[in-house]
Amino acid sequence: MDPPPEQVNYICGDCGMENTLKPGDVIQCRECGCRILYKKRTRRKWERDLESRIQGQLGLLRTRRIERRFKRTEERITEEYIYLLKFLVCTSCRLLYYSLAPYFCN
Repeated sequence: MDPPPEQVNYICGDCGMENTLKPGDVIQCRECGCRILYKKRTRRKWERDLESRIQGQLGLLRTRRIERRFKRTEERITEEYIYLLKFLVCTSCRLLYYSLAPYFCN
């Protein structure tokens, strides 16, 4: 048994009205009678699936790129923090040494 014929959407070249035609129908606008009809672009299921997969992959790539940037920034901040702590410890040790040295070196 044959499947029922598909209806296809067309747009009138004169008035822009959308027309739905089945196989065997007269190619003519129902509104103005113009015989120039353009097939409306259809989106097939596999096109939608492919587009959603591509969008998902792009989103994943962007997320990974942001994570890498954040990780690098975090590492840089950690290195700067450790350097600052070392500097403060050394400076405070020197200050403590120079402030206490006169009492112990005599």
